[in-house]
Parts: sequence; structure tokens; C-alpha cells
Amino acid sequence: MNSTKLKLIILYFCFCLISGLFPGKASAETAQLSVDIHPREIHEGEVFTINLTFTSSNPIGTINALIAYDDALIEYQSGGSNTVQISGGTGMITATGSPSTKEMIYSLRFMAKKSGTASFAITESEVIALDTGTLLGTPQKTISITILPDGNEDIDKTIKVYINGKVFYVFKQLTDVKLPEGFETTVVTLQGQEIEGAKNLLTGLILLYAADENLQEGWYIYDPSTDMLYPYITINVDQVYTLLPIDINTEGYHPTNIKINGISIPVLKPDHFRGYYLVKASNEQGDTGYYFYDERENTLQRVWLEEAQTENREVIFTITALAVICIILLLLITLLAYSFRPRRKRRKH
Repeated sequence: MNSTKLKLIILYFCFCLISGLFPGKASAETAQLSVDIHPREIHEGEVFTINLTFTSSNPIGTINALIAYDDALIEYQSGGSNTVQISGGTGMITATGSPSTKEMIYSLRFMAKKSGTASFAITESEVIALDTGTLLGTPQKTISITILPDGNEDIDKTIKVYINGKVFYVFKQLTDVKLPEGFETTVVTLQGQEIEGAKNLLTGLILLYAADENLQEGWYIYDPSTDMLYPYITINVDQVYTLLPIDINTEGYHPTNIKINGISIPVLKPDHFRGYYLVKASNEQGDTGYYFYDERENTLQRVWLEEAQTENREVIFTITALAVICIILLLLITLLAYSFRPRRKRRKH
């Protein structure tokens, strides 16, 4: 081996060693970050989206980023799945990419709590390459969010309430509002103010008329003990049933949301789904209980919790029994096939 080849080999190993010890210095920083807001004009009480877009010319392996925002003016709602953790004015992003990932987008939903100028920032970040483990960049970004005063013209006629992070405008008076059948006007105390509501004397159900964050008006069930609002949804089968918030956790079921009459409502879905959900409802006589709701037929069937659990166990038992039977049949077929296999005759020596 001549001296030139030896020098090249030594230089090659030195380069590999330096690249391994100082990965961030071995490649140019190519990662970039852009931040935009939708909609551009935001009023107090509205929900808006902050879109974070990380890009790189190389496949992204890992992103770690720290978030800071003005929680006195804006409140985090949702977005980013389990890769994003945000609460109380700070947060972080921890995500991994794939060989084809050169762009990662996070859409974070916030609510404007009150008017003013709020800040949102990616204070620190680290974008690592997938194939080499080198540092692609540490982009940072800070933006200002202008929140205008509430644009609702009827704000003096309503009381603003926050339920599960969502804003509602409850009307103080029921002027020109038609009451649901079976209800009559009553006085309800909300946030220390007396307002008009509707009450069913037979069932005791209290309704308030309110507008949501998109100013869509409708009736909501009001629970005075918790100050909570729930969508007022009815199903007309042989009589009118009012759907109530599900308040149990039962074996063999898990919570989910479905749309009934165009409104999302929480229900329980069997682990082995067969087309029906478990809901809570009250009939016209005020009897409250649990029902199986058939989404396709839009029908209800009264059920006792023990029956619901038993039926779900029977489904599990049936599926398990069928699986065992199939395994036994497969073994029998295998044994029969083996027993009918032609045997080779031994040759005589």
C-alpha cells in the first residue's frame, strides 16, 4: 500500500469520526418553520387555528419543539394528536417521521378568551435527519395575534358562559322563541342573573336558549347542579324521547360521539359493535333509563344495564366459541388428510 492511499484512508476515518462526534456541525441547517393563522380576523370568544409547518430538504426523523403562548388571552382547545402536549401557556411537540417525511404540519385550535394582542412562539426546536441523525436545524418563530372585541350585536341580551372550553351565549329573554311542546317559561338563575328558561313540569327538565361559538342558536339542557349545558335532542318513536348525557362506564363498552339530528352527542359503543349504541333518555312521562339506539333505523329499545352487559358477554362468548370450533375443525381436517396419505412400501433387500 503506497503512502497516498494510506493518507486517503486516514482522512476518511477522521471524517467519519468527526461526523459521529459532531453531527450538528456536519451538515447544513435546512429545516424551516412557518406559522400562519386562520381566520385572519379573530374576535373575542371565537375559535381559531394556528398552523405550524416544519419542512426540510432531507427526510425528517425527529422533531422536538417548545411552545409558549399568552394563556391570559388565548386558551388551547385541541389539535396535534398525542404528539402535542399543551397546557397553561406552555407546551411541547415530540414527533417522529418516516423515510418519505420532509414536511410535518400541526394544526392547533385555540379560543380567544378576551380582546388584546396575544403572543405565540416556538421558543426552541430541534429537527433531526432520519437517515444520518444529523441536526437539520433549530428554527424558532414568534407571532402576535390581534383579538378584536366581541362582534356579536346581541351581546347585551346574552350571558357568555364557557362549557368544556367552548363558548355559549345564553339568551336572557325568550322573545319570539317558540317553546318545545310540554314546556313552559320559568325563571333560571345563571351566573347570579335571573333569566328566562323553559321547564317541563312533568319531567323537571330545564332548557336554556343559546348560541354556540358559530352563533348557531338552539335549545340546550341545563343542569343547575353543575352549570353544564348539553344539546337538546329528541327522538320520536312511539313517543318523544329526550336524549340525556351518558353518565356511566359499563363493562364491554367505550365512549364515543355520534351525530343524531345533525348534533354530536356522547354515547357508549359496544366493543363488539353490531349496529347499536347505548344511550340515556327520558320519555314523556319523565321516566329516565338506558336504551339501545339503532343508528340506521333511528329507533330506541329499553334495556337494563345487566342485560346490556350480558348481551355483550354473549357476543364475546359466541365469537370465542366459533373461533375454538374453527380451530378444532382445522385440526380434524389436518389429521384426516394425514391418515389418508398413501404410505410408501418398504423395499425388500
